Amino acid sequence: MRTNRTIRVVASVSVPYVVYNEKTGEFSGILIRFIRAACHRLSYICILSASSPVPDNRVTGDEALLGMFGDIVNGTADVGVSPISITAKRFSNFSFIDSFMRRTYVAVVHEKHILSVLPSNFILDLLRNLLTFQVWICIAGVFVAMVLLGSYLEFGYSVRLRTRRIKSLLSLLNKWTFRMIGTGLGIQGIEDFERTNRIPSWRPSRIIFALTWAIYTFFVISALGASLPSVFTFAASQRLPFSSVKQLTNSDFIPYGTTTVRSSLNASKNADHIKLAKQIQLLPDATANATKYERYVELSQSGKSVLIIDLDALLEISYFNCEMIVAIDNLVSIAIAGLITARDSPLQASFEYGYSLIKETGYAQMGVRDLDRFVETATHTHHLDQEFLGSCFRKKLGSTLIFKHNILRFETLQFLFWFFAGGLITATVVGFGEFGFYRAKVAWLLEP
Repeated sequence: MRTNRTIRVVASVSVPYVVYNEKTGEFSGILIRFIRAACHRLSYICILSASSPVPDNRVTGDEALLGMFGDIVNGTADVGVSPISITAKRFSNFSFIDSFMRRTYVAVVHEKHILSVLPSNFILDLLRNLLTFQVWICIAGVFVAMVLLGSYLEFGYSVRLRTRRIKSLLSLLNKWTFRMIGTGLGIQGIEDFERTNRIPSWRPSRIIFALTWAIYTFFVISALGASLPSVFTFAASQRLPFSSVKQLTNSDFIPYGTTTVRSSLNASKNADHIKLAKQIQLLPDATANATKYERYVELSQSGKSVLIIDLDALLEISYFNCEMIVAIDNLVSIAIAGLITARDSPLQASFEYGYSLIKETGYAQMGVRDLDRFVETATHTHHLDQEFLGSCFRKKLGSTLIFKHNILRFETLQFLFWFFAGGLITATVVGFGEFGFYRAKVAWLLEP
């Protein structure tokens, strides 16, 4: 199915998927690379043009999408390219390929609504979730069983052979408790129990125990008392203003969203989604002095507000305001319109065939999966134009730009969590070990 047919493609501008340079008249972006790859695979000659009107501070993306639909209906364009969601009413008149991209709507809360979470509470909550009481019971059971077994065997041998003197069973339990802790840490320290007439001195085992206690105490106090643990506030979903759509609708937070979000939630079969759609207030539009993303950030900082936006808008917000830390709660996923054709267009089957080839051969990489992918795309499409750099660009090392962003995920914090939580647990165990050590040294003596 190869031909030299000329295809007229109209694109709805939306960074970073469809980028249009008015000075050069050139297109770039993820969807543009996709359409060009499809045309190359099908040997089509694709002529790209921007939808009329082009989105700017006075024209919304929805109006531009309507203009693109008009171009397809009146025959001035054969195919449309847009990342904007398509409604059920529009779907009845058009066909589109959407299998390569899906849009997830998320609720965003600004950091000042969640910074009241104490780091110690966060760590305790995670410990309760990750280590259930059954796990602790098993660990304690094994420890107690080994202490009792060792104490019983040593008591039996001492009575039978009469080679040692036992002051009390408590001292024997203290000795085996210390021995279990010392063995677990790679320290036996039994030489400290030997009788000696020399001047008391710090044995290696006591020095190691003391240093271990001091080091872990320092780390734990630093983690719980300094500014470092502020990063822990992100993943504590139980501490967020809400953790589900139902809790959001019942809270005193005001939800904001676009008309597309409202219509998609209203079309859901979930009663909570429909209730939320009725509560949503429209997000502000861009002005001559501020982009819509800058206005989103400003709105998120005022009062108890929740922004319901798509993931791409979230990445844009983090791109234009790198100091913003947000809490995310997924709401709903819907398909978006990628490649749009008329319902009776003969090009539908051709581009579906071309898309399957592209996906198999890896010609096009669809979607923005994370912030790094977005920054890479934005850097490429903006050509390092200072007008678009925003506040994320900090310095340049050779040809590599170093970015600063604060979109936090729990996966990136696992090492810190286990480090400080492990330090807290180890410090507690070592403290009990020190107590058992001194009790055992006083009450238990080995005799030749």
